[in-house]
Amino acid sequence: MSIPANLVPDDWTTDPEEMRKDFYWGENGSGRLAAASVGITNPEGLMIKDREAGGDSYMFQDANGFYLWSMPTDDVYRYAKPTSRDAILAEMRKPAGRGTVEMTLMPRRS
Repeated sequence: MSIPANLVPDDWTTDPEEMRKDFYWGENGSGRLAAASVGITNPEGLMIKDREAGGDSYMFQDANGFYLWSMPTDDVYRYAKPTSRDAILAEMRKPAGRGTVEMTLMPRRS
């Protein structure tokens, strides 16, 4: 499910060239492997921080929720509040320091 351009927050992008979905979310992609390490089996990449903003985070979803993959640390966070895509994006689009998004670090499975 793609995100309409008017809902994409500043410093994020849904540009296919930057998202590189096949690379990150393909069979052995690092995003897919990070998701699998916390028990997520069918992740779908939604948007990535754009290059000028560091390109170091990726928002993705599965059937159970929305998540943030921190690429430098390989940690996966679940969006706990709000939980719907559009509500999360609305908070992310607010001016710096105004949006409120709560996330929970997903524990790695052994």
